[in-house]
Amino acid sequence: MGYRSEVALVTTQKGYSRLMAAVACNPEATRLVIEGIENENYRADGEGNCNILFHWKWIKWYDDSDQIRLIEDWMNVEEYDKDYDEVEFNFVRIGESNDDAEERGNANYGLALQRSISF
Repeated sequence: MGYRSEVALVTTQKGYSRLMAAVACNPEATRLVIEGIENENYRADGEGNCNILFHWKWIKWYDDSDQIRLIEDWMNVEEYDKDYDEVEFNFVRIGESNDDAEERGNANYGLALQRSISF
């Protein structure tokens, strides 16, 4: 079955265009990104600027997966390409284990990591 995570990612329209370009070489990665779109008008600012919210509820988010690696590389682009315009994003991943959680990004688009007990 494998280890699963819940993942959310928010980026700008410009970031979305660059993400699609980054995954274009892999049809499965392209499908993963498109199917992950939860809201194309997330936090619109009233000036025509809006962000794209992606949400994968039960996904195997493994770095050794080609599809995931392409998305990870897109998020890490500033680490290896200083001439690339900054891509703004907010990323949150919650794994199955209580101590397995991750927040990354260079923008605050309202994603929040929370664990709670419900009954």
